[in-house]
Amino acid sequence: MIRLVQKQEIILKHFREGKSQRDINRETGISRKTMRVLFYLINSFNSL
Repeated sequence: MIRLVQKQEIILKHFREGKSQRDINRETGISRKTMRVLFYLINSFNSL
């Protein structure tokens, strides 16, 4: 399980810096599957 700080880092890199999931994976070592789930949850909460 990833920590809240790591989730925040992923979100900032993806949405503010425009980095791809693959680039974030290379920098942080967090799997792309984990990021996919995180982005799915973010998008589902934004659509409420």
